[in-house]
Amino acid sequence: MQIKTRIQEVTLSLNRQGRLKKNLSIAAAVVTLAVIGTLMNSRQSVAQGAGGPTVTIDPSQLPLPVKGSATISGTVAATQSEAWHVGIVGTPTVTIGGPLPVPVTPTVTQPIQVEVIRGLGELTSGFNAVVYVVPAKKRLAVEYFSATMGLPSTETASYALAIAPDPSISTTFFAHHIGPGTSFPCADCATNHVQTTASQPVRMYVEAGQVLVLSVRFSAGTADSQSFGFFSVSGYLVDAL
Repeated sequence: MQIKTRIQEVTLSLNRQGRLKKNLSIAAAVVTLAVIGTLMNSRQSVAQGAGGPTVTIDPSQLPLPVKGSATISGTVAATQSEAWHVGIVGTPTVTIGGPLPVPVTPTVTQPIQVEVIRGLGELTSGFNAVVYVVPAKKRLAVEYFSATMGLPSTETASYALAIAPDPSISTTFFAHHIGPGTSFPCADCATNHVQTTASQPVRMYVEAGQVLVLSVRFSAGTADSQSFGFFSVSGYLVDAL
């Protein structure tokens, strides 16, 4: 009886030891898995920390301002948003490919007003008259011509301003022509005579030593002893270059 009881006690003790080993094995396995999981989580956290966090940028906020210094590599696109200003350091050298025309505005240095008069008996036919001889180192710019005459009512006159190379006025090489103008009754003229007038702006240039010439012609070729005329030219002298 005692032997049987002892056997049962030993068997019960062995069973208890087996369950204890089994429980310890299970506990050890759980602890091992927990340690492995902790190590894996730790390694994953380090990897994420090394790679940095993921940042999402709103495209409407581009371009982003940069504070401090930054290194940029690759191709960068630049878009103009306002007017660009370029500063020049030092004195630049400008090279012009060809000559440029330089406008020259003459300076009025001496006004010129000249009148040619033909009295009674001096205007029986057409004539050429010296108006002005241009001085040395000067240029005459002619601006305006006017004339008034007392002529037979059947007569008309035409005028010309010409340039001659010298006071002999034997030849001319340029002229502005002025028409007969208008005629109207004249209280101071002889019987059957009218007053005629003509005026016109002109633009012509006479060089130093040249001569401005007035030429008057009549439609019938001649006037008469009761005819007369006053002829005026105005302009200015400038220094010749």
